[in-house]
Amino acid sequence: MTNEEQEKHFIDVSDTNLNRHSNNMMGAFQSMNNIIFIVSTGAFALTISFVGYIKTYIYNPLILLISWIFLFLAITFNFIAHWITAQLSKRSMELTNEWRSSGFPDPKNHIKNMANDKKIIRYKKMANIDNILVLIFLPLGIISLISFAWINFSTQNNLNKNITPSIVK
Repeated sequence: MTNEEQEKHFIDVSDTNLNRHSNNMMGAFQSMNNIIFIVSTGAFALTISFVGYIKTYIYNPLILLISWIFLFLAITFNFIAHWITAQLSKRSMELTNEWRSSGFPDPKNHIKNMANDKKIIRYKKMANIDNILVLIFLPLGIISLISFAWINFSTQNNLNKNITPSIVK
């Protein structure tokens, strides 16, 4: 294999790996984003319709406010995670392009350079923290929303039980 053929082969392999890496990262991240976004916004819509269903006094509206804050934080940190992932992918591509432009030196050295890059390390730490925050705020929002609904449903049922016998008499 001549040097030109070998270099063309390296470029093809590098392009294929870059495309696979980008597609895998973006596909997995998009799926997670969609799930979190749909659950959070669906919970907002559900609470609005639930509040409309309650015809009397709303008990513990503070719990509703807290659940909305948690859900808003989950959505916000989800968008931040998207930005972090985009920056991480951008930096990985920059390093790979530098490696390609220098004539494809030792691939093991390239992998070490990517693993030891300060920006990549920082983005990975930020992504880990951000994902943990999303996975904390989303369940807290849903649990507090369920608590709010349970308190209001049980209170409404107690009110209906107390009202019904007096109407029948």
